[in-house]
Amino acid sequence: MEHLSSQHFIIDPNAKSRAERAKALEDAYTDALSEALCYQLEGASPNRIHAKAIELKVNRKLTPALMLAMVQRGATVFTESALALSTGRALLEIRDMLKSGDGETLEATLHAASVDHALMPTFLETLQECYGISASKSLTPRLVR
Repeated sequence: MEHLSSQHFIIDPNAKSRAERAKALEDAYTDALSEALCYQLEGASPNRIHAKAIELKVNRKLTPALMLAMVQRGATVFTESALALSTGRALLEIRDMLKSGDGETLEATLHAASVDHALMPTFLETLQECYGISASKSLTPRLVR
């Protein structure tokens, strides 16, 4: 039986360290998983989408990187469920907070969902685009914690 190796994935050929190769493989996995999820959940009810998010959380596959990949694909219902599950907050509370565009509350929520500080600006910008939040309610992250 053939064993999988880094040759089976598209990774940066210049990645020299084991950590760089591992990161490239993790990114490829997250991208493939988000694409598969979007395909599986296309046309699904919000309850079915929430059930899938629960399944991912139980199996420890609901990561901040996956949440970001899904919101970048426009999967807002999934993102709302994922944030609710990751923070322990009510789904309706998360949905209302996202629609209100309260940047400070959203940043605190992403922090509670274990979103890395390096991912925060991209996450906030993508959410701003998805929810049509105006510039007056900008979700620009604070630089000081």
